[in-house]
Order: sequence, then structure tokens, then C-alpha cells
Amino acid sequence: MSSGYGSMVIVHSVSIKADAGQVVSIIGPNGAGKSTLLKAVVAELKQDGEVIFKGENVSGLARQTLVRKGLGYVPQINDVFPSLTINENLEMGGYMLKKREMRVRRERVLTRFPQLQRAVNRAASTLSGGERKMLGIGRVLMAEPEVMLLDEPGAGLSPEYARIVREHIVALAQEGCCIVQVEQQAKEALKIAQWAYVMVAGRVRHEGPSQELLENEDIGSMFLGR
Repeated sequence: MSSGYGSMVIVHSVSIKADAGQVVSIIGPNGAGKSTLLKAVVAELKQDGEVIFKGENVSGLARQTLVRKGLGYVPQINDVFPSLTINENLEMGGYMLKKREMRVRRERVLTRFPQLQRAVNRAASTLSGGERKMLGIGRVLMAEPEVMLLDEPGAGLSPEYARIVREHIVALAQEGCCIVQVEQQAKEALKIAQWAYVMVAGRVRHEGPSQELLENEDIGSMFLGR
């Protein structure tokens, strides 16, 4: 996949793969093209390449079509509707569901995120950063995706909420969901992943088992702040 903005190419011939039940982390310095890559996968930006989902070429399909096929995307910002309540945000995530199934899935999401369950009628604009991120993930979970793309899920969160979000990511993978996360907090991203890619200047420079990358002194000194 290559992609960018207008005539400016940011991502250059990047290939990644992720399997069910796996957390894959994409790390790298600021401006490496990590978020651009996710936006290209969900066709928010131009695509020069292919997106293969469960053996099917889904390149260029509209977001709602990708959702129906089982691919969810949680952007770093604009991941909730601020003026809507928690309940209403979840309903927006399950807009294609019948009422009974909507209720079942909403309760399932609220059980997963008890912090939200206590304030279902609060507007999303009044939530803390951590609560908003959980709501953004929960809204996408209403469609029960098989793959979730997460753009900087820990950005701007307190250490405690960042830890909680990471725990939810691990739990989702253990339940069989495929998680692909872009994360600036490289060390923490590698700790919960099985495989990782290091992007620099729009290209994949390294890839491998996350634990090996975490212990690689060259990558540590260059990208992890050692």
C-alpha cells in the first residue's frame, strides 16, 4: 500500500499482515506514516495497493460496507459523537441492528466497560479522555468486528486509563478479534503485541516478534528512547 495527501506520498509500498486473535503493533517516530496507513486501509485516503480481508479484496469499499464485513476502525480523534449520550453513541455504532439485538449488544459493551455503564445518559463531551476512548472502542464493538484498527488508543490518556485500555485490547484479542494498533508509546505497544512493524519515513524498516523488537538494542536506541 502506498498513500498520502494529494500529490504528496506519505506511505511507500508498505505491506502488513495480521491474524485472528493477534495484536499487531505499528510503531515508529512521529511523521512515519503510521496513521496515514490506517486511513488508507479504510479508504479515507487514496489507495495504491490492495486490502485483503479474509481472502477478499475490499480495497476502496465504503466504511459502512467494511463494517458490515467485519472490519472496524477507531480513529485517534473524532471517535465519538460529543453531543450524543453514551447510549446514543452505542446505538449509532449498531444502527444496522434490530432493536432486540441492539439491546443485547449494548448491554454486552456496557458490561465490558463498567465505567460507561454508570453514566449511560451523560453526553460524550463530558467524559474524560479515557472514558471517551472506551466509548469509541465500544461504539465500534457494537458491530462485533473481526478486525479492529486502532489509531493511537493510548494518546492523551492518564497512565491508569492507558493501562485499562491496553487490558481491553488484550482481552479482545484473546476472544479472537484481530487487533492492529498504531501507537506512539512503543514500549507499551510491544509488550501486549505478538508481532510488530517499525515504520520510518513511510516505509517498514523492521518487523518481527514484538518481544524480539523490544529487546533489540538498535531499535531501542532509535525508536524506543533507550
